[in-house]
Amino acid sequence: MRKLTSVNYLNHTIVISIENDLANCEEHSHTYIELAYTMNGKAVHTLNGYDNLISAGDYVIINPGDIHNYKKIGNEKLTIINCIFTPVQQISKSDSILFDSILHSLNIDTDSLMTEPTQYIFHDDDNKTVLNLLRIMENEYKTQNSKYKIIMKNLYDAIILHSVRSISSPPKNSLNITDYIKDYVSVHYNEPNLLQTISNDTQYTMQYLSTRFKKETGRTFKAFLQHTRMNKAATLLVNTNMQIPQIAETVGYSDIKYFINIFKKYKEHTPMKYRALNVPNTSKNKS
Repeated sequence: MRKLTSVNYLNHTIVISIENDLANCEEHSHTYIELAYTMNGKAVHTLNGYDNLISAGDYVIINPGDIHNYKKIGNEKLTIINCIFTPVQQISKSDSILFDSILHSLNIDTDSLMTEPTQYIFHDDDNKTVLNLLRIMENEYKTQNSKYKIIMKNLYDAIILHSVRSISSPPKNSLNITDYIKDYVSVHYNEPNLLQTISNDTQYTMQYLSTRFKKETGRTFKAFLQHTRMNKAATLLVNTNMQIPQIAETVGYSDIKYFINIFKKYKEHTPMKYRALNVPNTSKNKS
């Protein structure tokens, strides 16, 4: 990835704009970096196919080429303040810089970060530090007094440094996020939309959680969840007299045919056959 020198970094412009009521935002992408701060309202923000709930105080950083859109929730106005960082004279699409380049220009070691900043939902602190800096930038952009570009760049740097600091320290109690996912699934395996719930609880995007889990375990989150559910189902088949539809529902499946197919995939037998092979005199039990 191309690193920016301080001179290259200064040869870009920062633009501030506000959407007072973003009622309709179709799927789109940009050739610039966008920091989108939710000032008011709630929405589902979709980034590269992954949905995340955002509300007032949340903000995201979007790389050039990333595809995203908003779907407002409720009747409250959805107000978004956009901070756009783009080349002054863009020669081609390849001239678009990625957010990592800005981090390198600020001497930030990206390997020390717990997550990709562009796959994370940031949340402003109680003092609204980021919003206040954006408001100052907005005023500078409107008035365009002497040295306003340099002031805006310094404020932009301050926002980035402040944001990155929140993902540079270890998680609470040094908790590894992959271990957290495993522990959570072991308890809540029968609940729907588990990855979305974990995403909301940890503020990591589903895309990041999926990628990191696959990298550290060698299997997808979906495969891990199915494996956990099938092990639970097998235990119930062997140790209880529960009917198979009831077992399916207990481990999180409302579609009995789908449950049987998945069970056979992991256990090589249908649930009925598995019970027959593992429980003495099972032929006397109704399944």
